[in-house]
Amino acid sequence: MPFLKNDIGWIKKATKKYLQIGLLFVLAGVVMLFISDTVYKYWLKGQVDIDFTLSIWGLVFFSSFMFASIFVNFLNGISALKIQFWASLISPVIFVASAYLLIDYYGMGVHALFISSLIASFNGIIIAPLQYYFIIYKKKKGIWIR
Repeated sequence: MPFLKNDIGWIKKATKKYLQIGLLFVLAGVVMLFISDTVYKYWLKGQVDIDFTLSIWGLVFFSSFMFASIFVNFLNGISALKIQFWASLISPVIFVASAYLLIDYYGMGVHALFISSLIASFNGIIIAPLQYYFIIYKKKKGIWIR
């Protein structure tokens, strides 16, 4: 209830803390990325060869969604859902269209699924952080707070 109490300082501090924790997870992910080939060999007993590029896209996907969840959860907590609602209607169409394009036209295979997920998650990765910024730092109302 810090938002209802107008405790903006607490919200900023908590968001900063979550971003710092997220950065630690990303750094751990980078370390895991560099040892991923060895881990895959032991884990999958050498039966499957996973491309290093696929592991990079996995890390980008994980990192982006972790970042996005901080802002999306804040917006959910203050019931600022209108923009998320509209984005959730558009997102599946963007995912299917971009996945089809990247797989069929560009022949990207399974990599395209990570990339399409990132493209379709424009709300959490781009809009939600902007919405958070406008609400917390610029004190905007209107569509941003609905």
